[in-house]
Order: sequence, then C-alpha cells, then structure tokens
Amino acid sequence: MSRQAATPAATLSAVEAIAHDDALESPGHAFAGSVHSGVRRYLSAFLELPFQAERGSERLLAAIELVRKLNREHARNLPPDAPR
Repeated sequence: MSRQAATPAATLSAVEAIAHDDALESPGHAFAGSVHSGVRRYLSAFLELPFQAERGSERLLAAIELVRKLNREHARNLPPDAPR
C-alpha cells in the first residue's frame, strides 16, 4: 500500500488537531504518527517564518529560536540551558 505525501494544509490541520488533543493515548496521537513525514517535510520552512508575539512572550520566542537552531544543526537533544 503506497502512502501519498501530505500537503502543507493537511500537515497544518494535523498539527492543529494534535494541539487540541490532551491525551497521548487518544486517536490524535495515532494520527500524529501517521503524518510524521509530512510534518518533517514542512517543518524547516515553517520554522523560518517570521514569528511575532506580544510583550511578555520573550521566552516563547527564545524557545522558537532554539528550535530553529537545533533544526539547522540536525541536533537531537536539547541543551541544558533550554528555555522552560
């Protein structure tokens, strides 16, 4: 059985569905595994979008910047000083 590549819209829809799902054991978690290749395919481009946030969201922007860096370096582990 061949799988079709996920479109950016389908990948975004999958990410939104997962974001609204609280339990890892839920159907959303299984769905996440089924769209993993689509997420991986578009993640780099998504991370390079210009993110903006309201005042007080500096930690969020720092975390996004860290994820960008880790993605560029193909790193697999968070540094000990990663934003929490």
